Amino acid sequence: EIILKKIKTHKKENIAGLVGDLVDLETMFAFKMLFKHSIGSQNIEFRSKKIYINPSERINYIFNSSINGIEESDLIVLVGTNPRLEASIINARIRKSFLKNKIKILSIGNPGNLSYPYEYLGSDVSVIQKIISNNHELSSDIKKSKRPLFIIGQSALIEKKGEYIFESIKNYLCKNNFINEKWNALNVLNQNASHVGALDLGMYSIDEKNNYVFFDKLKNNNFKVLYLLG
Repeated sequence: EIILKKIKTHKKENIAGLVGDLVDLETMFAFKMLFKHSIGSQNIEFRSKKIYINPSERINYIFNSSINGIEESDLIVLVGTNPRLEASIINARIRKSFLKNKIKILSIGNPGNLSYPYEYLGSDVSVIQKIISNNHELSSDIKKSKRPLFIIGQSALIEKKGEYIFESIKNYLCKNNFINEKWNALNVLNQNASHVGALDLGMYSIDEKNNYVFFDKLKNNNFKVLYLLG
C-alpha cells in the first residue's frame, strides 16, 4: 500500500527502478512488466556504474569464444580484467591452455599474479590505439594468429573510455576477419552472471546519443521515486 501510494502521487517520468546484481531473470521480467504496463515508465537500469554497453547485437556482451574455445586459441589478449578474481573457471582454462599449448598471453592492464606468465603491455588506452593502428611491436603477432581471443573486463568499459575501447577492438577484429562464422574473438567478461540476462531483457535506459540516460536523470534529481529491486 505504501509503494502504491507513492507511485500514484508522482508522474510516471519521475519513477525509476534499479535492479540489483543477484536478481533472477523471472523477477527482472516481472519488474519490467510492472514498469511498462502498470506504471508506464521506461526508467529501468541494471548497471550500478557507468559501464558502457552496446546491446545492438548479442555478441557485444557475451563470451563468444566459449570456455572450451580458450583451448583452441593461439593467442590471448586480456583487456582490463583479472580472470583469476572475476572468473576462476576461465582463468583455469587459460592456465591449462598455456601449459598444454604454450600460447602467448598479453595483458593491457596489470592484473597481478594470474598463476601463469603473461606479457604486460601497459595500462594506457594508447596501447590499444597502437595495436589497432598496427603501430605496436606486437601488432603483427596478433594479425598473424589464426584464433586470437580478446577478453574485455568491465573495468575497461567505464564511460567514454569504455566506449572507445570496446568499439575500437570490435572494429579491429571485424576488419581482420577475427569475427566470423567459425570463430569470434570478441569476449566480454561480465562480473555478474545476471548482467547478460538483464541485457537480454532490455533492463537499461540508453538512446543513440547517450549510454547513461538513467545516471544523468539520477544526477539531475529527476526521480522522485526510486524502486530498488534486490
